[in-house]
Amino acid sequence: MICNSCHTENEEYRLFCLHCGKALASIRHVCSFINNEKDLYCGGCGQLLKNNQDVKAEKTDELSVEKFSGDDIEEIIKEENLHTKPKAVAMPQDEIDKLFKKS
Repeated sequence: MICNSCHTENEEYRLFCLHCGKALASIRHVCSFINNEKDLYCGGCGQLLKNNQDVKAEKTDELSVEKFSGDDIEEIIKEENLHTKPKAVAMPQDEIDKLFKKS
């Protein structure tokens, strides 16, 4: 198998290039056979292979994305600000003077 990055010849069983360490364009099938990225059918069992775009699309579909409206986002920000902003504490001036009084 030829590495797409550095064009070094690699053994078919390798997953990473022996010269540059980049991932080789191969697809390890469930039957453990290593196929070329452009193969349509597995060389070990003959099953149809999914291309990388199909796999990426499946992973994206698996993600659960919750959609928020502008009002929802504003409410979330307000709630977060309540938890993150320090609350002002009023202290009488005589207490402040005691703290800074020289002994």
